Amino acid sequence: MAALELTQVRKVFDGNVVLNDVNLRIENGELLVLLGPSGCGKSTLLRMIAGLDTISSGELRIDSQLANHLPPAKRQLAMVFQSYALYPHMSVYDNMAFSLKMAGIHAAQIREKVQAAAATLQITHLLDRLPKALSGGQRQRVAIGRAIVREPAVFLFDEPLSNLDAALRGQMRVELARLHKQLGATMIYVTHDQVEAMTLGQRIVVLNQGRIEQLGTPAQLYRTPATLFVARFLGTPAINCFPAQYMSSTGPVLRIGGQFLLHSQIAFNGQPGDQLVVAVRPEHMRFSSHADAPEAMFTAQVSVVEQLGDCSLIYVKTSWHDEDIVIRDPECREWQTGQQVGLYFDPANALVFGADGVRIGQAAAVASLSQPH
Repeated sequence: MAALELTQVRKVFDGNVVLNDVNLRIENGELLVLLGPSGCGKSTLLRMIAGLDTISSGELRIDSQLANHLPPAKRQLAMVFQSYALYPHMSVYDNMAFSLKMAGIHAAQIREKVQAAAATLQITHLLDRLPKALSGGQRQRVAIGRAIVREPAVFLFDEPLSNLDAALRGQMRVELARLHKQLGATMIYVTHDQVEAMTLGQRIVVLNQGRIEQLGTPAQLYRTPATLFVARFLGTPAINCFPAQYMSSTGPVLRIGGQFLLHSQIAFNGQPGDQLVVAVRPEHMRFSSHADAPEAMFTAQVSVVEQLGDCSLIYVKTSWHDEDIVIRDPECREWQTGQQVGLYFDPANALVFGADGVRIGQAAAVASLSQPH
């Protein structure tokens, strides 16, 4: 195992800054996920750690040793790619043993290491097969096994499950989590899939346009996102975002969509009239079957209902908001397209963001509601 530390790391391609001022420490034995949309710099960061791309400026240290100019072979890292990169003419055994043979390790040691890795990944019965005779999931296990036999200080995974179907991705997520616990190894995992990130990562780094938006545990990022970007990126379906306006200089009162007032205990430094965003997750939205029910904050019309078995996702439209509002209904009640409903939420579950996209206050919005003036 090894700890890694990146200090003020930058990457510039043809004058374009791809990564800027990345400061990050990965602890011994940690499974850290790099998460973000395509083009955010996550794979570039992984390749710089691996030594496949040079670092334009800043420092990379592996177990306190400066590694900027160390060749990949001397970094004690093993990388698993999105493409399995198996030798098609070699058996599974020979694929897993290849790097050890090149290192001049004795045949008996190679056999022991390959057998142990194959047992860990439950592919012992596949050792004599060629890659063309394997399923996608089996090929990915072989690629991981090829990394395990090298006994690296750090495992690097670059979207390794992207080529698998949804059911197999779910199975492989569980197996990777189990493998991490079994090996106790330091792992850095790159993905654009927030479900993978939330289920695998002990901590998650959310990258956006070459910068770290936020670093934290899955629960921290989901419940207390630092920015609107993080709030929108994490969660399926995406968080509901309502346009709001700061109304009062004597106390934080927000008018949302011109429909109702939300009295909040969050301290605002802005001026009356400032534009804000109030965000509420679908599981925190509530229905009232009568549009004019006293608890309803505003009325909406049902446009689409998705039945998922354990819950329903209800998409509704309002006259003052361009985007669909999504509500997760755990009771799977029957809602008809075109039906008028009332919507409300507990202000304690609301997140408030400024015009710059940064969350305001450390606590969620709390308090009471009043009727529009």
